[in-house]
Amino acid sequence: MSGYRGRARPVEVMHPKVKEQGTMKIFKEGEVLSTYKLDGSKVENRYEVRDLKVGGMSLVYLCFDLEQKRPIVLKTLKEEYREKSYNRFMKEVILWRELPPHRNIVYAEDVIGVQEGKHLEYYLVLEFILGVKGIGSSLRDWITRKKLDLEKILNFSIQFCEGMSFAYERAGIVHLDIKPENILIDRGEVVKITDFGIAKSLLGQSEENFLETTLNVPVSNSFAYTSSGVFVGTIPYSSPEQCLNSKVIDTTSDIYSFGAVIYEMLTGRWLFDVNTALEFLYCHIYEKPRNPRKFNHNVPRFLDSIVMKCLEKDPKKRYPNFRALKEDLLKAYKKVTGEEFIYEIKSEEGLINKLERKVETLSKLSEFEEAARYAEKLLKLDPKNPIGWEAKANGYLTGWGPDCPEDQTECLERALKCYEKCQEYAPDTPGIWYQKGQVLEMMGRYEEAIRCLDKALEEDPKDPWAWYLKGNCLMRLNFLEMALECYDKALEIYPYFYLVWDSKAECLEKLRQEEEAAECKRKSEIFSSEFSDEYGGLPPHF
Repeated sequence: MSGYRGRARPVEVMHPKVKEQGTMKIFKEGEVLSTYKLDGSKVENRYEVRDLKVGGMSLVYLCFDLEQKRPIVLKTLKEEYREKSYNRFMKEVILWRELPPHRNIVYAEDVIGVQEGKHLEYYLVLEFILGVKGIGSSLRDWITRKKLDLEKILNFSIQFCEGMSFAYERAGIVHLDIKPENILIDRGEVVKITDFGIAKSLLGQSEENFLETTLNVPVSNSFAYTSSGVFVGTIPYSSPEQCLNSKVIDTTSDIYSFGAVIYEMLTGRWLFDVNTALEFLYCHIYEKPRNPRKFNHNVPRFLDSIVMKCLEKDPKKRYPNFRALKEDLLKAYKKVTGEEFIYEIKSEEGLINKLERKVETLSKLSEFEEAARYAEKLLKLDPKNPIGWEAKANGYLTGWGPDCPEDQTECLERALKCYEKCQEYAPDTPGIWYQKGQVLEMMGRYEEAIRCLDKALEEDPKDPWAWYLKGNCLMRLNFLEMALECYDKALEIYPYFYLVWDSKAECLEKLRQEEEAAECKRKSEIFSSEFSDEYGGLPPHF
């Protein structure tokens, strides 16, 4: 059954691309910069690639583990950095793998070596973290979407301290790149610290070779990861001792960096209002940041004092470790909420959260049959769970649900009922109006579909899928001019949407505008061809 709106893989469009045996090569002036695996390609015939994120030095693949039927993440170095940064990457692997599992640290499950041509390529196998729906998976997403209040800030901060205390006390790890992007928040709002890419183990490490930095930081690289011989860290969150290229750096450096993160959570601002790397370096070393209360009067004085203590220039005046910082944050939490901070959740609630995360991650990977099976387990524990009902509906809609009838109309009827259940228990669930509109459009109930799609467009006027389906409904009802307006809206948002070009061609043919229809068909063929990755093909699932 067609029509389900999947997630498109982000693609870069700066350089020419060539597909070759399941990979995409990125060229610049004839030189191969990186080789990326495409959706559907496999690593070790076990991990099927579904999505890609490109970091400063690394490639991060979201994969589906075909053996264990679960999502995982594979991390490896970009091709151009492998030779010079291999040792650093392997240090990350060793540090991460040596840590026992902890609820506040992304778990590094394994490292695998894969023969690719003449080279052995290493991948770090990491647990996949699914974020809260409608927000995202990193603390940066929470800050950007302004979803943080004092209780949430303290909650996340306490969890972060717990994870860092464990890493330091068990393995002597100093992170050295603490920032909102490296603090993940999962579906159950559990903090997960990630990317120990430049972390160093203090155990058995001599001072002379501890830090590979200089103060010669190019302004153009001011807020990015940099490689050996250049500044290590992310400048807006770096401690004065990192900026001074100190040979002795301990956990108090991470305390300063996390102080900068708490500051940003409270104020929505960096520590200093500057624009260049050199200005940041100078301010970290010499300037005292303004108190958070200057920008947010709701910050209590006791919390303001905690943050400013983290940001002392002299490491000896900061908290000596994350456990000491956590103790003060726990006291602050009680003052703000009137309650003690609770670390663990009830076993049944924990199982529900675990099943919710499983269902959502499988749905994200388009494993609708598996998602629907777990949704059944979830609904037995929590019959009013909207995530369960949505996953069950997706199973019927795609025809992959475990109890799907052979009759397509019956599948759609069941999908519609499940979406309505989801909406009954969680009226504000993102995307439900679109999903209902999609089902009704497939059933030929066009007027009802348009009403649902109008609701979807009230939620998100820039959703090209909703404009596309509304156009299709209007065309079927013979409102051709209105349909064209919808198609144009969709193409204004995402010009490479080949399905829209195809429908627009059909609509123009009905209006007997043959030349314009032919041009739309030509564009549809271009954007749906085997080289559609150059253009993006289909818009992402907003």
